[in-house]
Amino acid sequence: MIEGWWRKRLQYCREQVREIDHEILELIGERMKICLEIGEIKKHLDIPVFDPEQEIKVLKDKASLGAAIGLEEDFVTNLMNLMMQYSKKLQNNNRKYKGELELYPQKDEKYVTR
Repeated sequence: MIEGWWRKRLQYCREQVREIDHEILELIGERMKICLEIGEIKKHLDIPVFDPEQEIKVLKDKASLGAAIGLEEDFVTNLMNLMMQYSKKLQNNNRKYKGELELYPQKDEKYVTR
């Protein structure tokens, strides 16, 4: 009887992890779409995809955030490096494409600073 409870609890926890994994992947997909837009903006501004200062800033910020929620710095750094590496790959591949991506509305007023 007790073993049955543990098995049900294990199944419940695994289902929660599956749902969270799904949410994480959806958020990563959204992040990559925004990174493609960043790449498009960089292309129009004629600036390189790789921005070492920005990457250092992101890594420091996320390491602090990770520490605050109990994640090891190495884990957070590896995760962010993996995502930034993939983002740069997408942005570099987009540079080979000569057209414009229709990811988000072009020249949206809310993005314009005066």
